[in-house]
Amino acid sequence: MKAEGVEDLRMSKTLLQKLVAIMSAVDHVEKAGRNQMQNYNYVKATDVARAVRNACIEQGVFIATSAKTVRTWEGTTNKGGVMNYCTVEMQFTFHDADTGDRLGPFFAEGSGSDTGDKATFKAQTGAIKYALRNAFLIPDETDPENDAAEAKKSRREAATAPAASTDYKTIEATLQDKKTDEKGYWFKLSDGSTVFKDESSPVDATPLYEAALGCKFRLRVIERKTGSKIVYELAEVLGEPTPPEAPKSNPEPPKPTPEAKAKAAVKTITEKQRVRMMVISKEHGWEYDEVKVLLRKHGFEHSNEVSWQKYDEICKELESRA
Repeated sequence: MKAEGVEDLRMSKTLLQKLVAIMSAVDHVEKAGRNQMQNYNYVKATDVARAVRNACIEQGVFIATSAKTVRTWEGTTNKGGVMNYCTVEMQFTFHDADTGDRLGPFFAEGSGSDTGDKATFKAQTGAIKYALRNAFLIPDETDPENDAAEAKKSRREAATAPAASTDYKTIEATLQDKKTDEKGYWFKLSDGSTVFKDESSPVDATPLYEAALGCKFRLRVIERKTGSKIVYELAEVLGEPTPPEAPKSNPEPPKPTPEAKAKAAVKTITEKQRVRMMVISKEHGWEYDEVKVLLRKHGFEHSNEVSWQKYDEICKELESRA
């Protein structure tokens, strides 16, 4: 009876009501993933998918996904190796298994990079993860009912928050390098400047950590001067990263050099004229080496280089021998 009651309740809902129920069921997803190399926590795509999947099954909702567009290209790593890049646009449609209703399609983009063959899979995984998080507004903080955790977080934010008089600056940045040390995390930009994030800072720098080198960002920073160097302290990552531009499929050809232009301007004789010139030389007793000397006198190394302006003059010299 209980199962039948649940089924009847589900059947009485519209697709939109079911999506709201899914949003209510997925309260939050914790950062269970750990990047050991760069020393930060992140939300795993599998955790997001599992939480949404279970709620969808409960409500009888199916999410159809497919890759609408895929773009791939190659770049170079700092060590001279090959880095494969990919951006993908994923299509999502919500289907009601009980009524046949559907909502969508919706679209989300993802980017990925890998020195092997996983760039496309990373791009698809990122697109799915952020599409689900955005669709159901899934937060990644710890349990909001955990007062102790909230109090600890508030104290940390208060201790690390900049003074009210702090001047912020928005910069356009291209990520060139990223590393970590005992003090925090460092990001090198294309103009040679550095963005720093203190290890204890509550600022979310996940987009910077997960982005491929060459991605473009808009960052809100606090400018610090250390001697003659400028170091930016990260305050906020504004928006999503822009992946590196793919190389042009039809690059412009190099401009010809003056020497090439001069050579192109000289019109050479046809194959028929070249053969006639060789026949004349044989009829008048010219040896091969003698013909080469004559051609060099006129500035040519081979007979196929003879210009039409010099052709008649050379033929007359060949015919002048009795």
